[in-house]
Amino acid sequence: MLIVLACCVVIAGVVTVFVQVHAATADWWPRAIPTRVQYDDRDFTCGDDPRRDDVGPDALKGLEPRGRTIGGGVIYAPGGFDLPDGIVVSADGELRACPLSGGT
Repeated sequence: MLIVLACCVVIAGVVTVFVQVHAATADWWPRAIPTRVQYDDRDFTCGDDPRRDDVGPDALKGLEPRGRTIGGGVIYAPGGFDLPDGIVVSADGELRACPLSGGT
């Protein structure tokens, strides 16, 4: 009986992690460039189709590393207190433009 209870607790913990990742990123597994990135209390859409919004190194002009995604990608955004309407996420040599989701 104790083994069954322990297995149930472990399964509940794993399910909770997957649900939290999904709530934060719209993906079921942590990815370096997830479908949705939360930065500065706002949501940015990076897309779910690989390489959909790839950009070149010029997109990083005026941006600086400001954080990491849940999967370890680097978030580039304007410095200071500027509220960005878009960010760039970098991982494994890929740069993805991520516009603000749903307003300002």
